[in-house]
Amino acid sequence: MNKSIVPKLVSTMQQLIIDPRQQILDPWHWFIAWYDMVPLPSMLVILEEKFFFPNGYKFGRDSTVVVDSSFTSIALKNK
Repeated sequence: MNKSIVPKLVSTMQQLIIDPRQQILDPWHWFIAWYDMVPLPSMLVILEEKFFFPNGYKFGRDSTVVVDSSFTSIALKNK
């Protein structure tokens, strides 16, 4: 699975472009369709390292993510 499907999922997620004016969600739906078949750690690596944080951003040990009660604001605070 990791040698055949995961590279295709990575490629698919790299092709996904976020554009609220003309959003095409086909790549996202294809990615999510594999959720029950691909190991969760592999899915998380694809989302974190290849899509959401492609430049290797990691939260520091002294950082806390703070989300407001309405989930409209997210902040990163250092201790």
